[in-house]
Amino acid sequence: MTGSKARPKQRARNGVPLGTRMQPKVRNWDLIEGQLGDFEEEELDIEDSEGTPDQDKELLSERRGHTSNAVIYTDDIVDQAITHKKIANFSIDGEKIKPLSIESGSVSNDAIQTRNLQNASVTSPKIAAEAVENRHISGNEIAGDKLRDRSIAGAKLMNGSVTSEKLADGTIDSLKIAEGSIRANHLQKQSISTEHLQDQTITGFKIRSGAIETSNVANGAITTAKLDDQSVVARKIRNHAVGSEHLQDHAITSSHLTDGAVDSRNLSDHAVTTSKLAAESVGTDKLANESVTTDKLADQCVTSEKLREAIVASRHLTREAVTTDKLATGSVTKNILGSEAVESAALASGSVQGRHLTFSAVMNHHLAPMVVTPDKIAAGAVNGRTLADDAVGTNHLLRGSVNESKLVRGAVTEHILADGSVSSDKLLNGSVT
Repeated sequence: MTGSKARPKQRARNGVPLGTRMQPKVRNWDLIEGQLGDFEEEELDIEDSEGTPDQDKELLSERRGHTSNAVIYTDDIVDQAITHKKIANFSIDGEKIKPLSIESGSVSNDAIQTRNLQNASVTSPKIAAEAVENRHISGNEIAGDKLRDRSIAGAKLMNGSVTSEKLADGTIDSLKIAEGSIRANHLQKQSISTEHLQDQTITGFKIRSGAIETSNVANGAITTAKLDDQSVVARKIRNHAVGSEHLQDHAITSSHLTDGAVDSRNLSDHAVTTSKLAAESVGTDKLANESVTTDKLADQCVTSEKLREAIVASRHLTREAVTTDKLATGSVTKNILGSEAVESAALASGSVQGRHLTFSAVMNHHLAPMVVTPDKIAAGAVNGRTLADDAVGTNHLLRGSVNESKLVRGAVTEHILADGSVSSDKLLNGSVT
């Protein structure tokens, strides 16, 4: 109002002595309350106006609108003249306050209430740290973009609040899974592969009967301890798989041997004793030349039939062995007979006894078939070279006489072993594939 209005020529602060009573003219603005309302338009003196006619009319119109109150303009008030005591309570409204003129020191504690704040006027810099509590937040108002990454700790989650759809694929590693929390119903079929199993985790209780096939067993995996007694039957043993090292002493009896299975190379020296030979089982062809010595011949066993013609020479006869009664008529004494004078015909039946024969005098060709009986054979006299191929049959072997050393590698086949004869402790580690 004061910047565009004409001012009176004389005012109390412009040379007019204080206390001087001013005449009631329109240009004197220091009027007493109620005086302006007594003037008419024609009585107003505007000749002293410094403004234009339009400004004077505006001034006149303005003053007529304040007929009931004293009018004191801004320029009439000395700077700092109006103190807070002069201002009536609630007399200053928003229009009287200059923008940005109210500072924080002018505002009383708790003076600003919710109704004083415009919507969205409280920004994050205006909110003190930790000032927002649970009661200040409406339900379902905090969106995901308002949460700082990794800001929600486990203590902030309700039990059961994290469901499967809240979890991203691949977010749960082994550290997140409690021990014993994964049960059978959590596993998909065929989901557990070899790399998921620790060594020694699958026990016998976990394996279904009949579930393990040959392809599931590693080479050398089945040891003797894994086989039950009597569990390995003949059909489970590969041909030639059982060697001598797999057999216990005396494990192979005569019932395990087929006819002709044991030949001379299977017998150790002096293995076949007299008791192993059947009566009349050793024929002439089984005896080596000069194998039958005098000691092998029983008394009176060499008869004339056993002596080859002209075989008995004088050297074969002991002194005075041939007596007169041994000689036919006309026989001569030893003094008469010269070398080789006595032939076989001169000998009476049974006249030549064992004492008549020198060592090695009786040779193979001297013996008739079947003349050498078991009692004529010395212990250990029959050796490997004495026996013909296939000469020793099953019935010739003493029970338990064929030990591991008598068997060649591969001699014991599946046909030789009786059902149930190979127990688990007979198998070499890793031999069952």
